[in-house]
Amino acid sequence: MISRPDPPRPFDLVKTPWFFPLILLGLFLPLRIFAPQIAEKPELAWLDEALSIRAKLDFASALDPSIHFVELSIDDEIARRFAAHGELATTASVLKTIAALGARVIVVDIIYAYGREEDQALLAGTINEIQAAGGTTVVLALSQETRPGMKPYLLRSLPLAGGADFRQGVVNVKAGKNWREYQMVHRVGVETLPSIALAAFGASRPGPLAPKQNADGRMEWKTLGRDGKTVISTADDSRVFLNLSHSYYDDHFDKREGIEERFWKIAELEKRASEGEQSLLDATVFFGFDAEYDGKPTTHGDMEPGMFLHGTALNDLLHDRSIRPAPLWLDLVLFLVVAFLAAAVFSLVNRKRRLILVALAGVPLILIG
Repeated sequence: MISRPDPPRPFDLVKTPWFFPLILLGLFLPLRIFAPQIAEKPELAWLDEALSIRAKLDFASALDPSIHFVELSIDDEIARRFAAHGELATTASVLKTIAALGARVIVVDIIYAYGREEDQALLAGTINEIQAAGGTTVVLALSQETRPGMKPYLLRSLPLAGGADFRQGVVNVKAGKNWREYQMVHRVGVETLPSIALAAFGASRPGPLAPKQNADGRMEWKTLGRDGKTVISTADDSRVFLNLSHSYYDDHFDKREGIEERFWKIAELEKRASEGEQSLLDATVFFGFDAEYDGKPTTHGDMEPGMFLHGTALNDLLHDRSIRPAPLWLDLVLFLVVAFLAAAVFSLVNRKRRLILVALAGVPLILIG
């Protein structure tokens, strides 16, 4: 008896191993290309979760030991000083105290754009006095402002007292559910300006090695590589994401690494200065409002001082730890690779239980990547 071959089965697209991966690829590619903000939301949510898990598992590291913070809390004593001497005169006194403690850079994360001319002149005179003594450089804040119907403009500190002559940095950080997006360089009209973190970094370096604007609006500076050769580093106005290590209020990681007194109150500063200490020797000190007046939600807390974002940006810059979004071409390549792997799994694994196990193993791998 001669057996006849089975007739060829009609082609069924749905049953091919490529069908569902291609459907998903067809859905995600247009979303990533034409609506990147929507596609990015789950990625940022995972970034927040990954940073939180890292801290909870004690894998986070402390900020650079040179970075410190001084809080301006409007308590009864500060309110009394504001009433008696004025806000700018009080700030001038605080800056003198920080400089007396040996700080290399003082970053004023408060925009002093208003006030009487004589008050602005008093604060400007104090800054000039501090810098003329040598050893301490002051960085002032400026803000990029936008209003309906108007072009973006800059709100500068001490506009009536030569504020533009001091080192300045832009304080804008893009708002979000968690404040994590940062720009190292800002371009406003024809001006190319450093962020306040990049300005602080520049102030801590000798003049020839500080970041400088190049022809295309980027800023660049020279460093020494591990082999002793000169390396040119650059920063531009592209987005980076802050590698927020842990909460501003969690000093566990500082203590683990032997770092004491990261966060200072004004009263404690003045006590140390009166005793002749130099507790902030060679430090970069961010001076700004506390969370009550300048609170920002982050991965690790609902209300963290805004200056902590700039301190984290400086730490990322010092240690090359910024999180950079992947370029479009790399995202598309990853989509194609995942689709290919999914199709291969669908074609090779034909038991539901094994398919579920492979999927459970694959999801963490994708998230880790």
